[in-house]
Amino acid sequence: MSNFSYLLAKNEYSLFANSAIEAEKVFSTSPAMCAVGCRKALELAVKWVYAADKTITMPYKDNLQSLLHEPSFRFAVDRNVWSVLPSIYGALMADKPAEIRAKLEHWLDENNRDAILDLYAGLAEREPLFRWSIQHSNYAYGTSDVYEYLQKARAFTIEPVAERITQDVLLLSAREDLLVDFALYKQEIDLLKNTRSLEFAVPGRALNGQAHCNMGNTRFMLDLILNWIDRTLER
Repeated sequence: MSNFSYLLAKNEYSLFANSAIEAEKVFSTSPAMCAVGCRKALELAVKWVYAADKTITMPYKDNLQSLLHEPSFRFAVDRNVWSVLPSIYGALMADKPAEIRAKLEHWLDENNRDAILDLYAGLAEREPLFRWSIQHSNYAYGTSDVYEYLQKARAFTIEPVAERITQDVLLLSAREDLLVDFALYKQEIDLLKNTRSLEFAVPGRALNGQAHCNMGNTRFMLDLILNWIDRTLER
């Protein structure tokens, strides 16, 4: 049974239900065709929303990007659809339980350093990787403890300036990154809608590039970056 079979039970979803189901069917045999099918299903679903809700204003273009970023559409869609944004703090919180995220937000707003230090001391004792990540982050950001680091990390987000980024962009990722949720990259790409060009590199296990910062194959990553610079300068 498909994850989208429930859509067939509602006649009003008939416009995009079958497209979603068909895209899922080829996921294991042809990821590329699945991606094409997913985009088709998404576009049909978005157009259905426009047809169903007359309060949404049709943008001057009817392509998918324009439809998704029309302000009245974003306002009408549930806020949770847009809630995970490409930010350092968002990446840190992506795998944390909702209860922990809520506590941290409250404590950070209240500048409650002691509560945050107590919480993270317990986590660091149980999880060596977590302890290392905090030590590394303190070094990278010039902070003295996890409280200062989280406060500084909350300021690092491209959301307020993403629309102003108009140059060429190369986005590097790691599918098996233990510190950054791979799903966050899609949301960053969606925000970078005005770039002159955008390339998304996903080196996998075959290239030993699946880990955080692609540390398994730094030579390949440096060559990739230099080649991208050369190609960009030749345009």
